[in-house]
Amino acid sequence: ESGKGKMVKITIPEGYSVKQTVELLEKTGKINKEKFYSELNKAAEDFPYYLPGGNFEGYLYPETYFLPETYDEKDVVSAMLKQFLKKFPVEKYGNREDFYEKLVMASILEKEAKIGSEKPVMASVFYNRIKKGMTLSSDATVNFVYDYKKRRMLYKDLKVDSPYNTYKYKGLPPGPICNPTLESVEAAYNPADTDYLFFVAKGDGGHYFSKTYKEHLRFQQENK
Repeated sequence: ESGKGKMVKITIPEGYSVKQTVELLEKTGKINKEKFYSELNKAAEDFPYYLPGGNFEGYLYPETYFLPETYDEKDVVSAMLKQFLKKFPVEKYGNREDFYEKLVMASILEKEAKIGSEKPVMASVFYNRIKKGMTLSSDATVNFVYDYKKRRMLYKDLKVDSPYNTYKYKGLPPGPICNPTLESVEAAYNPADTDYLFFVAKGDGGHYFSKTYKEHLRFQQENK
């Protein structure tokens, strides 16, 4: 009656990878996977940020979207990328390569930290490890190789040979491992000032942070 068309609500959870996002869109709506990826490839021509190999991982912003009832793949891609650029205006995040590195770090924080206040602390752990020439040793980056199908990472899983295996290869992985929130990106830009090098999950979503391996092992033993 008001002249507006009916709208459909689509929610993309935080920390979903591009693959998980597309699977969700296929399952809940009328999105064709091949057409969706085709629209992403077209959008790459005008997208202002760094897209190595046309990889949009990290850029599909997790949000609740309201789309016209007759939406198609182009509408969804357009809505998601517009939302990303609204959250991360190019004028503010001008250095494209530096921003991409922060996006990679933010994606790891998104998957590793369940509590928002821990993200800057966890960022400091990863940056401290990089400075000391240690591996990041993030389970989340390895699970990305397995499409997040592993509920628990076993030692044999950590042997997979992939540039995303941060137990094997030093530094950041070659690209984001999911689509992070603004909060995670801000933590990647503004890490806490700590000497922590390790963390271990408490079991309630939080983590114990430690400066030495000895302390780290003690926390691990106490939380078995």
